[in-house]
Amino acid sequence: MVLVGVIGGTGGCGVPLINYLLDKGYSVRMLARTPEKVEQKDNPEVTVIKGDALNEEDIAQVCQDVDILISCAGGGPGVRIMEKLASNVVKAKPKRCYFITSLGMGGSSTAVNLLLSLVVGRKNIVDCDKADSLIFEKGYTVVRPCELKGDPLGDYYATSKTGMSIKAISKTDVALFLANCVENTEWDGKPVQLYNAACKK
Repeated sequence: MVLVGVIGGTGGCGVPLINYLLDKGYSVRMLARTPEKVEQKDNPEVTVIKGDALNEEDIAQVCQDVDILISCAGGGPGVRIMEKLASNVVKAKPKRCYFITSLGMGGSSTAVNLLLSLVVGRKNIVDCDKADSLIFEKGYTVVRPCELKGDPLGDYYATSKTGMSIKAISKTDVALFLANCVENTEWDGKPVQLYNAACKK
């Protein structure tokens, strides 16, 4: 049985991710500050660990013996958690890791980086960019979706190309990509930009 560790499993990407993982027959171990908020907590294939993403020991517990760790956690205006979370993940040394940051990180789009700095603040973007670097430098995968909004299409466009026109992608379609990577190693150790499936055309 494949065991997937999930951080940020109660958020907009995390909830559909766990549903996709369960539909694929995987077991899930997830971290939650408030376990009672976990929609799938009564599923026998879901183990919920009460804890905090900023606590090194809690992250280590989630990562222990998992086949892959997926992080959907994020900060927000005035909330800077990404660098600390990434540091905790790196210390835990999961076999594989897919970690969501954002388009604009790691030099993927200077224009988006500047725009995000205006929206959520420069300190938040620096925090996210540092997390992106920490994860990628350790040979893990950074997932950089563009604007997260819209209805799910059941598809996505994943690419290593930068500088593309921005087409928003739904959180559910980001979750679908992540679930599909559990047993597909195509993107392991690489940065991947995620766009709306319409960008394939």
